[in-house]
Amino acid sequence: MTVRDLVREAAIMIGMNDPFQDLEGQESSYGLSKLNQMVDSWATERLAIYRRQRTGPFTVTSAVASYTIGSGATWNTPRPIWIDFAGLISQTTPETELQMKILTVEEWRRIPAKTTTSSLPRSLFYDRQFNSSGYGSITLYPIPSANSQIVLYDPIAVAEFASLDDVIALPPGYRRALIPNLAVIMGLGAIDIPADVREEAVLSFGNLKASNVVTHMDTLACDPAVRAGDGRSGFNFLTGGDI
Repeated sequence: MTVRDLVREAAIMIGMNDPFQDLEGQESSYGLSKLNQMVDSWATERLAIYRRQRTGPFTVTSAVASYTIGSGATWNTPRPIWIDFAGLISQTTPETELQMKILTVEEWRRIPAKTTTSSLPRSLFYDRQFNSSGYGSITLYPIPSANSQIVLYDPIAVAEFASLDDVIALPPGYRRALIPNLAVIMGLGAIDIPADVREEAVLSFGNLKASNVVTHMDTLACDPAVRAGDGRSGFNFLTGGDI
């Protein structure tokens, strides 16, 4: 399926286009614009994102604390929406990936001596600034006193589409969700959107997010203090007893 096909099906769904006719050029362009607006919005919803990707390694230079990140930046990769995890690659044999702490704005603010140095920077602050180049900024703490490398684990959202002829290649569930949700957005302010289309948009997007839950959740664990017996047995949360 191409973007053109998707826009046409969305238009048919809300009665904006005859099933046996192609969309006019202006209507197709409008659909592409609305599709990219929707995809841009979905990028901010964690459960609309289907994977986290290990990117890098990125070069860390001794005595340099801050690095721009984005397409064409010092760390050349698509600007992350957020960063879930980061790892410092040790210069040892065998090579080891050491987990780094991702600092919040408040945690970064509370560090009094920001010029402290170390051969192993163990924390990272991601400033999600957005300048004219579209770059964010990453600051390492402590400031590295040796060269090293860092890898990031960040979400990979559905990318915006460049043209109506782009082929849509996404995991199962996305095509079903894209069509009715685009139909709703295309119809806003133009026509009355049928209730069943709205329902399909909500249902398909909900199913999509449900399928992505496993991507963002860690293995569940139960504190031994609430487990029965000697603490080695499994706990059944449905019954309150042992498994």
